[in-house]
Amino acid sequence: PLPWTEGISSVPPGAEAFVAGERVTMPALPSSLTAGYVHPEDIARQKQDYIRQLDEQEQQGREALELQTQRQRAYIRAQAEQQKQIAAGRWDQHLRAQEMAAEQEYQHQLARLHEAAAQLRTALENQAAQLVVEYKARRAQEELNYRIYEAELREWEQTQHLTPDQVQNARERLDAQMAYAAQRNTHAVRRDA
Repeated sequence: PLPWTEGISSVPPGAEAFVAGERVTMPALPSSLTAGYVHPEDIARQKQDYIRQLDEQEQQGREALELQTQRQRAYIRAQAEQQKQIAAGRWDQHLRAQEMAAEQEYQHQLARLHEAAAQLRTALENQAAQLVVEYKARRAQEELNYRIYEAELREWEQTQHLTPDQVQNARERLDAQMAYAAQRNTHAVRRDA
């Protein structure tokens, strides 16, 4: 049950009464529009978990690339050392070129890793923001539905003792109240969006 449903009339929805020769029906309680939707606090918590996982994956990727580069350098150096003994100083220049190539490859792969992690973070931020906006819109509509329900309930309860003219006046006041509530709700949704 919604928190604002406490104290609602115990007359069951759909109950009917005749007032001044006219049938009046008890309105039904509106259903919840946010039931089953993820609350913004849960979205924020999931977002933080995903960001932490992305950070861990990025760190693991960086460490793996560094280890791979270190092994590649060690292999190149070992090969170069062998060739150095055979061909004296010719291999020093070759070693530096291969090390530079290995470093450039490392930097290239590291940049790609950073770019992929940034794209995933951006997508996660966008998804979380969309879910929060949708939740707020549904919550605002849910509150508007409840205000309308309360107004209809008050009208129904008041019409139990009214003349036909008083019933017509009460309906006109209810229509004006519902139009005003809808207008306020529309402004609130635009302001929150």
